[in-house]
Amino acid sequence: DFYKFACGKFLESAELSDYLSSNFSFIQVDEIVEDQLKAILFEESTPDEPNPYKTMKHLFSLCLDEDKIDARGVSPAVTRLEAAGGWPVLGNWRHVGWSFLDTEIRLRNLSIGGGSLFQIDVSVDLKNASKRVIQIDQAVLGLSREFLVKGLSNPIVQAYYSYMVDIAEMYGADRRLAQVKLNESLMFEIELAKITIPQEQRRELERMYNSYELEDLITEFKWLDWAALLESIMPASVQLRKNEQILVKEVEFLKKLEVFLLKYSDELPLALSSMYVEKYFDDTSRKVALNMTNMIRDEMIRGIQELDWMDEETKKRA
Repeated sequence: DFYKFACGKFLESAELSDYLSSNFSFIQVDEIVEDQLKAILFEESTPDEPNPYKTMKHLFSLCLDEDKIDARGVSPAVTRLEAAGGWPVLGNWRHVGWSFLDTEIRLRNLSIGGGSLFQIDVSVDLKNASKRVIQIDQAVLGLSREFLVKGLSNPIVQAYYSYMVDIAEMYGADRRLAQVKLNESLMFEIELAKITIPQEQRRELERMYNSYELEDLITEFKWLDWAALLESIMPASVQLRKNEQILVKEVEFLKKLEVFLLKYSDELPLALSSMYVEKYFDDTSRKVALNMTNMIRDEMIRGIQELDWMDEETKKRA
């Protein structure tokens, strides 16, 4: 019995811990390495220790201070969300003046998100390991595509939705409002998942190696100001060139995404709307439209403030 000869000792000695769903040799190695790393981080810093080592140990100690973390609660996270433009379920987000581009830049620069519609990263060029390139890939989903495409009737998708609502409530959202808003968000993500490329079709590296110069990327995918996005999220020391090489892993996904955004929005995507206004509206028309929008907004605010049946908290959210 060669299988028993090769694997019998592992089967007899290996234990499945409560926090593991499976156990095999690589997991055991990971567990050993993790214990060794923890031991290093628990060691006291020495005067001659390099600063990166001291910083890592300090961050690790902060993560272990659960009393301090619990005392602060969710307020630091809510503050960062507000800095990114707010979150509709918390009532601190405004539709007027909202911009996807601005929100994406803020989320990325605050290190709390981004990549909801597509990924951007810098990686080694697969055809030239001596240089690094900017890569654009399809969206990172909150749940695996294989589950999302099955829809809300799937038990795992239902659990995902419940988790979303629970987290929103923990952050201070009204549960009923969170259920409505996050149902909309989930349905959007389900439809987004359907246009992503399945993992089993993403094994051919040559197919996913599509090189664009920045100018060509802007020309082909006009629905977003790629130059503004890339310049805003890159370090200040990085200067983008017009012929900057950018790898697009899933060209078809980006093409579908533009159609998707047009279909699932009540209006043109804001970047496209801005392009339309800039091209077809003169300065006078823009000023008239903006003035009319401000007047409508001010009148709505005034009307809400005069309502005697609505409490102050609800007025703020309205």
